[in-house]
Amino acid sequence: MSYRLYYEIENQKNGLKKRIDCELFSANDLVKILNFYQSIGFKIKILSFKHKGV
Repeated sequence: MSYRLYYEIENQKNGLKKRIDCELFSANDLVKILNFYQSIGFKIKILSFKHKGV
């Protein structure tokens, strides 16, 4: 089972933003991504999170 994640990160210090499109293989991967970016001071905005049929 896999998921398609499209999200935007924003650096809280300088306001720079980047949009990222990736494939995840579990909801646990999503939690790891969110925790990582938050731990280094980024704001995360999930734009799309969809189940990708096999």
